[in-house]
Amino acid sequence: MKNDLEKVCELELRLLDPKVRTSALELDALVAEDFLEITSAGSFYGKRHVIEDIPKAPPIERVMSDVKTVVLAPDVILITWLLTKPKEPGAPKSRRSSIWKKLDSNWQIVFHQGSNII
Repeated sequence: MKNDLEKVCELELRLLDPKVRTSALELDALVAEDFLEITSAGSFYGKRHVIEDIPKAPPIERVMSDVKTVVLAPDVILITWLLTKPKEPGAPKSRRSSIWKKLDSNWQIVFHQGSNII
C-alpha cells in the first residue's frame, strides 16, 4: 500500500506541473471520466472543463506542502495538502483535497476540492 500512497502523491504533484497542465492528452490520462471538482468559489466542474480549459490557463508556479494521505478503501486514496503560489506575494493559500481511484492498473483523480485560507 505504501507504493500506492507514494504513487498518488507523485500523480497529484504532476497535476501541478505546467507541462502536464498544458497537455490535454496527459490530463485525460490522469482524470477519471466521472471526475468532479468543487472550486473555492463553490463552482462545480467535470473532466471536460479540465481537458478544455486548464491547458489554456497561464502557468502559475504552485507549491504543495503539508501532504497527508488516507486509504479509504483498497483502491481509493484521499490526499490533502496545502497549496501556495510563491511568486504571488499576498496570494491566498488554499487547502486542497483529492480522491484518487485505481481503475484497472492506473490511478485517476475522481474528486478535487480547494478551499482558500483567509
